[in-house]
Amino acid sequence: MEFEENQNFWKKLNRLRETSSKMILNNENMETSYFGLFDVGGRRQYRRSWITCFMDLDCVLFFVNLTEYAQTLYEDNEVNRMRESLTLFENVSSNNFLQSATLILVLTHYDIFEELLSIYPLSKTFDDYIESNEKDCALNFIQDKFKSIAKKDITIVTTNLLDRQGALKVFDLMKS
Repeated sequence: MEFEENQNFWKKLNRLRETSSKMILNNENMETSYFGLFDVGGRRQYRRSWITCFMDLDCVLFFVNLTEYAQTLYEDNEVNRMRESLTLFENVSSNNFLQSATLILVLTHYDIFEELLSIYPLSKTFDDYIESNEKDCALNFIQDKFKSIAKKDITIVTTNLLDRQGALKVFDLMKS
């Protein structure tokens, strides 16, 4: 499959990261695979309805914007987005409906993350972060945070998703 032939798929995949207010299903047939991409809404008030999406899934893509460590929730400006993502990820990884599903953590906005580290140190969010604000150290720290709370094996991909190679890597992982 050529990436250019499936640009609409990637546009839809990228659009799933926009703020949404309801569950949205995008169906895609690609090669010999069928994908149902559920956007379950990122806000807390929509989470109760997620369980209906979790039955019979083969793969879950869990997107986390790396710059969330320097942001707060829309609903509660006292709660850090990255900490909320960690809590939610732990819940998703332990969900009984997902025990047989592959879990892929997609860390996005790596390019902006690198720039943000020089302005807003990771240690402002995580007291236990004592390394330098060099991007690889900070990225490893965040990856380790997610690995340590996962209740199952996970695959981690770091990308901007607008990057062709990153998008292809996510697609290949979904197919397998």
